[in-house]
This record gives sequence, structure tokens and C-alpha cells, in this order.
Amino acid sequence: MMDKHENSIHPVVLFFIRHAEAIWTNKRLPGRLPGVDLSEQGSRQAEDLAKHLSALPISEIRSSPLERTMQTAEPLARALGIPVIEDADLLEAECGEWAGKTFKQVVRLRSFRNLVKNPSLRRPPGGESIVEVQARMMRFVEGVLARQTEHKGIVAAFSHADPIKAVVAGLLGLPLEFYRRIDIGVASVSTFVVGDEPLMLCANADGARAVSAYETFVALQTFRKTRA
Repeated sequence: MMDKHENSIHPVVLFFIRHAEAIWTNKRLPGRLPGVDLSEQGSRQAEDLAKHLSALPISEIRSSPLERTMQTAEPLARALGIPVIEDADLLEAECGEWAGKTFKQVVRLRSFRNLVKNPSLRRPPGGESIVEVQARMMRFVEGVLARQTEHKGIVAAFSHADPIKAVVAGLLGLPLEFYRRIDIGVASVSTFVVGDEPLMLCANADGARAVSAYETFVALQTFRKTRA
């Protein structure tokens, strides 16, 4: 007789972390342009994240290859003594011809207004649709689950606002059009336990609150085992 747990997925804890403040944050749309580093405030935010998250059993750090995400991940990697693995699935949404423009310039464009009306059916000129962004972010999650025998701790994934919004919507089973209603601030942490049924522990949290949410989850799991 088949064990009812035979096809179950061993849960993995995933931290989706948006990069800290960059020099163009709230000024221009950087897309995937090179040379968009963290600001001084962003560097402090990255160090603060590392101070809190380094207390947790993080076994793997993956990051979008762009400077602002790598620079956010590096303090945590140093504190833990593990490498940052570049992962293209975590890249910023490709915004094509909009890259480098100010937000005021972008919102005046007809292509932007059309995208806002139908985000699942439109894309920036020369860019990537949110459907494609979500597909590669969910592929990233599937890859983590496929490697689950390689690590027993938390996987920290450093990415960008729209990709994290898209994967949060996907893991929660929300219509993709709702992704724009999800707030993902700079240097924020959104935590999921991904298994047979994804469980969100926190969203858009700072480092301290993310640690607290994880520790509460672990305490509850331990309590349930003692009561079983």
C-alpha cells in the first residue's frame, strides 16, 4: 500500500529579499542597466539586514546578478561565510525602452498606460511581460525544491520589486493582475514555507520582523511535534 506521504514535498523556507535603496530608487527606472549601485543609505540597510538575518540557519544565498542586489546580499554572505550564487531567474523585469527614463517620463507614455490596463497581456517596448516574470520566478522556486536534498536551512533569494510581487501572487494563488496591489519596499523580506501548500510567514517585513516570524513558526512546529 502506498504511503500517503510518499509524493509529498519536503518544505523549504524561502526568504525573498528586495535589494536595498539604490542611487536611482524612486528617481529613474533602472531595469537591467549596469552601474546602478546602492546609495549610502542602501549600504546601511544591507548591513542591517545582515545583522538580523545572519542569526538564522541560512544555507544558501542566491541573487539577481545586478549590482544593487549583489551588493545587498554580500554583507549577509560575509557574515555567514557562504558564497552568493548569481541566478538569472531572479533578475529585474526587463523594461526595454523604458530603462533609464524617469518615472514621470514613463507614466506619460501610451505604452505604459496600455500596460496598466492589461498587465497580463502587455509588455514594455522591447521588454518582458509580467507573465514571463512570474514564470521564471516560479521556475526558481521549483529549482529550490528540486535541490532540497542539498540544503536543510533557509534559502535567501535577493531580487527586485516586480519579480517578488509576481512570485508572492503566484505562491498565494492570486490572479496575476493583483500583483500591483502588493507592496514590496526596499530591503524588505517576504518569507514562505514552500511545500505541498505554500505558507506565507511575512511580507514586506524588515529584518527584525522577518526573524521574529520565522522563530514563531519554528516554535509552533516544535510545539505541534511535542503534542503529536
